[in-house]
Amino acid sequence: MAEIWEGSPLQYDALASDIFPRLGGQSIVPFLGAGASLPPALAPVTTAPAGFPSKAQIEIVLQELGFRGSEYKRERTIVQFALALAYLMIQGQSHQNPTPADLLQDLVNNPYPPSAGKLVEFFARLSGYAAIQQGVAALMEHWPVDWNEPGQEIKRQEWIDDLQQCFKLLIDAAQLWSAHDTLTSIAAHYETLRGRKNLWQELAHIFQDKKATTKMHNLVAQAAEHHLARVTPQEVAELHESHYLIVTTNYDCLIEEALGDLPWVVLYSRRTRPIQSNRASIEQDSADGPQDTGPHVLARFSPPMIKRYPNLIARHKGKSPKEFYLDVDKPMVVIFKVHGCLFRENKFEDDSVIITDFDYEDYIANMGQAAKLVVPTAAGLLMHGRSFLFLGYSLSDWNIRTIMTALMRKRAEGESGRDYAVMKGISKSAEAYCTRRNITIIRTDLEDFGQEIQKRKPTPPLQAAV
Repeated sequence: MAEIWEGSPLQYDALASDIFPRLGGQSIVPFLGAGASLPPALAPVTTAPAGFPSKAQIEIVLQELGFRGSEYKRERTIVQFALALAYLMIQGQSHQNPTPADLLQDLVNNPYPPSAGKLVEFFARLSGYAAIQQGVAALMEHWPVDWNEPGQEIKRQEWIDDLQQCFKLLIDAAQLWSAHDTLTSIAAHYETLRGRKNLWQELAHIFQDKKATTKMHNLVAQAAEHHLARVTPQEVAELHESHYLIVTTNYDCLIEEALGDLPWVVLYSRRTRPIQSNRASIEQDSADGPQDTGPHVLARFSPPMIKRYPNLIARHKGKSPKEFYLDVDKPMVVIFKVHGCLFRENKFEDDSVIITDFDYEDYIANMGQAAKLVVPTAAGLLMHGRSFLFLGYSLSDWNIRTIMTALMRKRAEGESGRDYAVMKGISKSAEAYCTRRNITIIRTDLEDFGQEIQKRKPTPPLQAAV
């Protein structure tokens, strides 16, 4: 079984020493997931909304249905469950059903990046994606005829529309976003329907102006500052090992915001056009988008670095991941964005986003081919011999786990170390994965984890030695 830490003072002391070491270089690499870019969850509302039936009213219904004794405990629970959901659904329909334009405006106006569930809702509405049709069809097969209103002829399509709307209300009322297909499948459906460029433009519009950093971004930025302040002149001689590495699967630019004036570079690989698409998408992508010329690294440097090295961008342009080394003489923060980046000045021609089923299929296939290496060498060198600290992941998605496993194997062939994952809730699949990959689970939420590490970090940081 996976080793699970409950967050004792000694355990936090050990982690803080790894994140903010007094001696030696970086030993633990922060690996940021979507949860690291989200604000702390609000406390759940525990009071029942107004209008719910009283216990006495529910008991009348149960009696009328014949569920009178304790031997009908399960049946009584099912009826109570159905009534509670029914009232939530009835109240839910009183709210205006948002249009795709309304959903988009909410996503754009929110200072934080959207969760996967919000993107699922948006792209499902935008593309008319209906994963619930199978449930509607199954229910209609068993719908009693005598339930129809007397004297009314009910058309089949009307029932389908009404029941589909009921399923949507059910998903909203019970927050069953997993009832939809995954974001990767819905994004793939949207891309097939509308083309890659439309998908990319919608995502860029949603992500490009996010500025609200979280406590987790700020903690990682402080660890990076601590590291750069301690680099000695001797370590600069081995410059490829003196940089500070951050790995993330997030598209946003919040970690760059948190780093402020520290020198940094963001590395991500330009994707190639997917093989399968409809005819309109192929023609559009061929005219406006990236072609199948093989991956190359896109590097975006912080303004202080560009000012210091006027030809910095030109020196690092057009290189394949295998050929990509950093040509600088100063330690800096290296941010490797595994799934690409949605910086506001990016163009579709340099699309790097990994979000659809097609993207993951191509990415994972390329990771197994030396000729199509997708990890820039500059980032790969900084992984060697270091542990990963996974922040903001549930570790339940197979596609994310596959990429994580590939990166763990590439960082140091033949070596194994202790990795960590901060998780409040632990699914069976996540626990099994952590057991197999020797990942220690820290059972807490990111908010509490960050506070405990902050208590133990050294202050103030040492002055830079270079």
